[in-house]
Amino acid sequence: MSYETYENVSAMQKDLICEGFDIQQRIKQHNDNEKNETPSSTLKRHTTNHSQINDDQYTDEYQDDDIEFQQINYNRQRKKRINKENDQRIHARTIINSNINNHRNLQTTITTTNNNIIDNSIRVSKHALDYASEYHHQPIIIECDPKLKDQREGSKFIQAFINYIKIDFYNQNVSYNKPLLFDLWWIDKEGNIRAITKSAEIAVYLSQVKRYPTEINSIKITPHPPNHLPVQHTAILKWVKNSISFNDLKDEIKNKYNSLFLIEEIMGTINDRNRHIRIELLDKKEYNAMLNSGKISIFGQLYDIDEFLPSPKLLICSKCNQPGHVKSYCKSASFDICRRCGNDRNNNDNHKECKINCHHCKGDHVSTDYKCPFIQEYRRRLIIELRKHPELLPPDIQLFIPSQYREQGERTKTIFNKSALNCQQRFDQQGIYDRNDFNVWPQISSHSSNTNMESSITNIQQTLNDETKAINNELKLIKKNFEEEQRKIENNYKQHLNTIKQGWLLMQQKIETQSQILSTINTAISQTLFSTCQKTINVMYNVINKIKLQTNLNDYDDVLNEMTIQASFINDIQATYSNHQVTLEKLLNRQNEALGNTWNLLSENTNGQ
Repeated sequence: MSYETYENVSAMQKDLICEGFDIQQRIKQHNDNEKNETPSSTLKRHTTNHSQINDDQYTDEYQDDDIEFQQINYNRQRKKRINKENDQRIHARTIINSNINNHRNLQTTITTTNNNIIDNSIRVSKHALDYASEYHHQPIIIECDPKLKDQREGSKFIQAFINYIKIDFYNQNVSYNKPLLFDLWWIDKEGNIRAITKSAEIAVYLSQVKRYPTEINSIKITPHPPNHLPVQHTAILKWVKNSISFNDLKDEIKNKYNSLFLIEEIMGTINDRNRHIRIELLDKKEYNAMLNSGKISIFGQLYDIDEFLPSPKLLICSKCNQPGHVKSYCKSASFDICRRCGNDRNNNDNHKECKINCHHCKGDHVSTDYKCPFIQEYRRRLIIELRKHPELLPPDIQLFIPSQYREQGERTKTIFNKSALNCQQRFDQQGIYDRNDFNVWPQISSHSSNTNMESSITNIQQTLNDETKAINNELKLIKKNFEEEQRKIENNYKQHLNTIKQGWLLMQQKIETQSQILSTINTAISQTLFSTCQKTINVMYNVINKIKLQTNLNDYDDVLNEMTIQASFINDIQATYSNHQVTLEKLLNRQNEALGNTWNLLSENTNGQ
């Protein structure tokens, strides 16, 4: 082994190697292997389905950020053949390069040494336990225009937003009896609202863009709802064959479940033959029915469906990239460390294209990657602490334990609050008894020997019980019929309102047409009739006046006076007509305004229904 191998080894690891810790680990492992080996006097022929050596200790594992799965090789124990004296078979010899196992043992020893070094420096804080035990929904982002500037303006915005969605939210969630509030909200540096809620009902309701208003307090908003629903609405479709395309699978699921919100492949579970599918449903009843069935038929074949359980989340500092605390409480670094190269993130280098070199273990991955031995060991410690203190978990949350963090031979895959679950079970058992059912009442010990009286009392109780059940069923039937009649009445009322709206619209159009016709006639009369009459009288007056001057006769004076009176009359009629038209136009505008208000009232009633 050359000296170059020890270039990336820390000083503490070099000290352990010099003290012989590495050699002691190898000797101990060699002795353990010799104890576990069973002596074999004859060569055995092994039947395998693969062309490679199968070793359970080095089974490939793959993981995803949301959920981790382990690929399992089913090694069935074959029945051993007994070689008799007259049994002549040709035995095949398997030749294995011992350098492979030596290299694996060396890597295992180095990993063990690193784990021992890491064990001395890892401490799981209470903050990290609280963060991992509580499930956090994705934040809701509301982009504002204009931007919010202070906390007071944000408080008014949040209050107006809650008042806007309150009525529709309680109509959609009838059994929700808690106040409609956000658990946390703040104004980010861009002037937008970010909100977090622990309620699954609120998170599901706000996952759709149509639930949001377009404007609040003269502030235009652009919502950015979460991309995923809470785990209470998420399920996993297991072992779906790769021969079924994703689009065909999506269409099949859509046909079965109307409230489908999201369907996607879980990348960490894809192999050569099958994969797991993540399904999210908006309707809780539809989700429960899907889980209770346990199976989904896809193109005539049944597939397992199970609830989605999240793994414990890690609280990682954005300053030093170490788990267990946040940036405001960081004491491990004096500057912001780049998670790619490990240098100062605020220098002039381009840290989007810098060389990836984990500053925890010097590996070729970012320092916050789950492949990092430091992160893996912290995650293992965190799971151990959570298993010691399951009372930290909320009663409705279960956490998934990845396979590599379970003890050998252990089948427990989840962490949950047992005390809260037992209390809930006792509460449910206390609430299942029906006070109208006399069969569940405790029996009263009787010292009387009159069996006929006891039987008669039992018969009376049974009769009363049957009558009570019959009355209860009849009441339910009456309630159901009433709800159906009420629904029919509401539908008829909506249809009647729509008919009235259509008739009202036609009436408005007719009135507008008539108004345009009258306006055209009025314009023609004002511009043509009165002016023509006035001009005609003036022309006739001038002609008669010229005749009078030429003939010097006074016979035309009466005619001229009459024409002057007629011209004055026409002027008075024109003024009166114009004033009357102005008054009618004002009245028409008021009528149109009243019609518009009536139309808006009808529209609001229709939308409210």
